[in-house]
Amino acid sequence: MANGNGFERMLGRDIDKHFLGTKNKEVSGERIEWKTKIVHDDIEKISFFSSEVIPKLRNFCGPIQDLRTDFGFNEVKKMAGDISAFCAMLNEHVDVLKIRNYFGHDLQTVANNLSGYSTFVAEATTEKDAKDDLLKFLPLWERYTVAMEDVLLKGLSKQEVLEVFCTGGVDLGVLQKAVEYLVGRERDSLIKYGDREIGERKKYGNLKKINLDVRQDLGQLENRLKGKKIKGNTGAIGNFILNEFRNDFQDRIDASKVILEIGEENNELVIRIIDNGKGMNPEHLDRMHSLNGTLISRKTREGVLTEKKGKSSCIFEEGASGDINDREELKSSGLGVANFDYRIKSMGGKLRVYSIRRETGKVASYVQKKGQKTDDLANKMIFEGFSSGTVFEIRLPIEDK
Repeated sequence: MANGNGFERMLGRDIDKHFLGTKNKEVSGERIEWKTKIVHDDIEKISFFSSEVIPKLRNFCGPIQDLRTDFGFNEVKKMAGDISAFCAMLNEHVDVLKIRNYFGHDLQTVANNLSGYSTFVAEATTEKDAKDDLLKFLPLWERYTVAMEDVLLKGLSKQEVLEVFCTGGVDLGVLQKAVEYLVGRERDSLIKYGDREIGERKKYGNLKKINLDVRQDLGQLENRLKGKKIKGNTGAIGNFILNEFRNDFQDRIDASKVILEIGEENNELVIRIIDNGKGMNPEHLDRMHSLNGTLISRKTREGVLTEKKGKSSCIFEEGASGDINDREELKSSGLGVANFDYRIKSMGGKLRVYSIRRETGKVASYVQKKGQKTDDLANKMIFEGFSSGTVFEIRLPIEDK
């Protein structure tokens, strides 16, 4: 892939032009809509960079005794230039795919940041400058690419992740590095942000006081699962974890401890995010709750569409953030967990939520199937010593490859 012309073909500029005027194309033997093909190719390119390019760039920044002789300074600059070119192409795809403003803005922000850092490396005049810039850029990679992949998927569909995007399974190595960045550099940055802001923009003023407890060893788990695959999509799952974990950092949650657990139980990957904040009410977890607006029906070309109209505080609705008053005060877009109840189901996963409201002591819960129990989640809260707060639990099947 070191050859410039070959790499530009891999970037798919000619492929993209070809697909823009075409209705359907084939991926892995399946006929898919052209927009899906573009997103599929973009995610494949992200995967290529993650597996083939980023490790070499990290190696370049490592101890001298670990350096390889099959590439040098100029090749590093070329790799960085390829990443910058790809990020510029993602910006173009926001318009081509007609990704809605808020999703498009998120994708362009992340792509521009990665493009800027990689451009500095590509234009470096000395190895020291290149290494200095890489050390700023490389820790961001998994955190940002998880977000890019998720936004691309949301640009295709708000409510489902297509099967073609789940064939590779969830990459635990990517999740581990993304979580490490969130609880490290990103947390430090949010603390500085919280110290600077005042009034309604002061979202993270108490973050420095929150005890973050990350319980996972994804390296060991990855070794145990060799020859197996975790069903799902890395971007969709990873960005939900990061968004929900980061939500718990905000002052409005009023938590003093937040726990992230990732492990294996009964041939499933189990992810739990637990906080001892103020908790939620039933309307926060029930789309159809009487406090969440009214049902309306309208005719469309596809038939009759039934939807909710009016304010909603259900966390799975776009624009909601748990409490209507919180949302209006903080101007939250509410996109972090929007539609995740639908999206996790489309990937073959399960979602349960259990919450105790501090001011009333009342319990609220979300389950995918009527009659499903949450007793074990309640016991988890008791075990942690939490009298209020929330448990989010995701379960993903582990399958043979």
